[in-house]
Amino acid sequence: MASSANNPRVAVADTLTSLLTTAPHRTFTASESHCLGAAIPLLRFGEYERALQCLADIQKPTTGCPTVPLPRSLTLDDLQRAIVLVTNNASKPN
Repeated sequence: MASSANNPRVAVADTLTSLLTTAPHRTFTASESHCLGAAIPLLRFGEYERALQCLADIQKPTTGCPTVPLPRSLTLDDLQRAIVLVTNNASKPN
């Protein structure tokens, strides 16, 4: 398997997996849902580095209100689908 330092898809999968395993039964805050909601569409279009930037905001949240309206609340199923999407694409070459 490729190193996450060399492959942004693997880094995204590692980050999403970490979110699930550190607190599998908690709900996401509005800010976390916003960051995940911004990252998931980027994953669908193969924008893995931009998705990583969105996910980094979960670990270092910005202050103040987001500049765009908050999306609907995300569920763990949404996050698990995103992981499957990324890990299925991670085996493909860049």
